[in-house]
Amino acid sequence: MPANATEINQRRNYVYRGAKFPSVTTLLKTWPMEWAIAYGAKHVAERAMTPEFHEQWQQLDGAESDDLLLRWLKKAPYERRDAAADAGTIRHGYLEDRMNGLAKPDGELSEAELAVEAFLDTYRPDPLYVECQLVNVGARYAGSADAFVRIYGKTYVLDLKTGKNTATDHKARLQLAAYRFADVIFEDERDIGPVPPCDGALILSIPREDPRSWQVIEVDAGHDVYRRFLDFARAFRWYDLYKETAVGELLLPQLEEGAA
Repeated sequence: MPANATEINQRRNYVYRGAKFPSVTTLLKTWPMEWAIAYGAKHVAERAMTPEFHEQWQQLDGAESDDLLLRWLKKAPYERRDAAADAGTIRHGYLEDRMNGLAKPDGELSEAELAVEAFLDTYRPDPLYVECQLVNVGARYAGSADAFVRIYGKTYVLDLKTGKNTATDHKARLQLAAYRFADVIFEDERDIGPVPPCDGALILSIPREDPRSWQVIEVDAGHDVYRRFLDFARAFRWYDLYKETAVGELLLPQLEEGAA
């Protein structure tokens, strides 16, 4: 996480010129999450089928042990999520290093690293900015883009994704549009330059389960998609403003206790 960013309860803010700006991913938390229940249930069920679970089940002795086992099961989705995030961080780090000019390491490469190398050899991207922070002061958001690159004479904003459903990840379009139409690239509150005008947006998909199936997808992240991102941002801010307040007032006074 950048030094000038803070994250509390999975909400990230960037500081730019003394002001706080919510991250693009935070503003997109109003995106529908129908898959989340199935995701959590799957990983809890998988943990419940492990030999470790049955060993602990047989050793249960009293309510305290029941509670420990319950908490161990409930942690399964979060540990799986964190493991996936760690894997994504490693792949982002390798791509960042190679696009910043670090030599290919000696020795055997992982399948994910081989996928990055195949992307670099096939498309030969010319990086303009890599892992850069950006801000849109007027729309009041900030974020970190994986890269702005030149490929085949065109300029793109590029984002690496490691999920298995990238081809239908329309949330990624909103994210890329937000980066594309930001104003300034900055570092430690110091302006680096304006966000370069882009001809389009790209997703570099390297799935965690099968890195060999990597692909580059040019996505629609134009002005209309950017307007949809701003809609989500407004919805998030509205919810965040009112989430602790009552929805209204009682239509009729409550009857006092014991009144007929």
